[in-house]
Amino acid sequence: MESGFEVFEHGADIGVRGWGFSLEEAFIQGARAMFSLMTEDLQSVSWETEIDVQAVGYDLESLFVAWLNALLTESDIQRILLSGFEVSLVPWHISRVAKKNPPLAPPCRLEDRRQGGESEEERFRADTGQCSYDSALDQEYTLHGKAKGEPFSARREEQGVEVKGATFCLAEVSEREGRWVAQCVVDV
Repeated sequence: MESGFEVFEHGADIGVRGWGFSLEEAFIQGARAMFSLMTEDLQSVSWETEIDVQAVGYDLESLFVAWLNALLTESDIQRILLSGFEVSLVPWHISRVAKKNPPLAPPCRLEDRRQGGESEEERFRADTGQCSYDSALDQEYTLHGKAKGEPFSARREEQGVEVKGATFCLAEVSEREGRWVAQCVVDV
């Protein structure tokens, strides 16, 4: 089975699912599924405008949701209907964010807390559930992408539903029998 996408019903919202032979292809197809909800004919959307998009996640599911939400944000800000996508994923172990003006350290997950042999400060962080900024960086996945499309106004007669955002509901990114699948529910 080649790459592709589909949408599925989920209560008052709609699920999007993309699949392909690579993780990147599954993310691209997931984006196509989401934007197919916004127009009757995604294939006919021209690629007049190109934008750069970045997303960061602590695992593949959060990265997929962040990717879709970054696309929606740029689409809304720039009033562009997107239909063409490129993705480059950087795994967490080589992903580094510039350490200039780092954000506050996020809370650790239980499995991230170290035991024994730490300094007093590290024991305090483990006891209180706080991680250092450096350890939080070690858990990130980064996505660099490009998206192409045309202004919304040119497609006024073919508009579909408005997608408000991607959610973690039914979010899953997995490999099954040599095929990657990325899915989640979007709020409409």
